[in-house]
Amino acid sequence: MGFRVSMLAFAAVSAMACGAGAAHATAFLGTDTFKDDGTTNNGLNFTASYNTPSISFSEAAGQTYSTSDLLTIRSMDTNNPILGNSTAKDNVEVDFAFTSPSSGSGSVSGSGNETVYSVFGVIAGSDGSISWNNPGAITFSDGAVLDVSLGTATFSDDGSSDSAVISASFKDVKDPTATAVPEPMSIALLGTGLFGLGLVARRRRA
Repeated sequence: MGFRVSMLAFAAVSAMACGAGAAHATAFLGTDTFKDDGTTNNGLNFTASYNTPSISFSEAAGQTYSTSDLLTIRSMDTNNPILGNSTAKDNVEVDFAFTSPSSGSGSVSGSGNETVYSVFGVIAGSDGSISWNNPGAITFSDGAVLDVSLGTATFSDDGSSDSAVISASFKDVKDPTATAVPEPMSIALLGTGLFGLGLVARRRRA
């Protein structure tokens, strides 16, 4: 009986050790904040509304979580040339703050532009685009790292106010620092010890 018990215990310990090294999903929870870092006197201003106020997902290392509507960015351009067009540019940035799996932060910077077309002071249309310096890194206090990339958007309108929906992807490039996994030799020694205990118990009963 002791022999069977020791062998079952050895199998259980081996299974637990193998499971410890398997990939596991990490839960991430955070928020994003948009800001326009450009000059305030060029007539162009970008603002944002948050389609996904809370960023929540679970993934393992190497996996990527994507959302097609992280936020909507709107450009307001007060430039109004008498005839022709006027282009303004601003630097933009999205900052990320996470609370799970630990405290983490990072950002992605980019640039946006808007061109207004006017005929004798009447705005005939406008268009623009936003591009990002992808990827940005979000680092966590427990060692986890996410790479975040934002989607490039273009927009156009028949007035001076345009908007674009921004997508985002979060790639888990490094899991939180894991508890050390027992080495194979340690597992073998533990199994041998259990085997020996089983033999001793068997002889005592004989």
